[in-house]
Amino acid sequence: MANTYNWSRLEPLVKDEDNLDNVVVKLVCGMTASDGNGNSAYIDTMHTLAAPDPSGFIPFADLTQEWAIEIADAVAESDGFRDTAARTPPLTPNIFSHSLISVMHPPISSCLIKVSLL
Repeated sequence: MANTYNWSRLEPLVKDEDNLDNVVVKLVCGMTASDGNGNSAYIDTMHTLAAPDPSGFIPFADLTQEWAIEIADAVAESDGFRDTAARTPPLTPNIFSHSLISVMHPPISSCLIKVSLL
């Protein structure tokens, strides 16, 4: 079965910059690959965005999830995320346990954070 790929984390770093408020300066792009047999792998990166053009600037509150996905897709293509995630071996379930915490970053995405304990 072919792997499926999903954006499981799109987390913006927002700050005021160059006389503009609520500028997304970085975006964490996290992708999960699943093989359909219960195995999955996660990979992420922090992508630094170019400084915005003040004449076309869109503040964070007005951005959509589609905006973040477009950037994440470009990052995945340029960085070879799908190839890397497909080669990442799954964690052995008996070594790690985890609980899931959902954190909202409206309007872009909810984030999935895995907390691992020995």
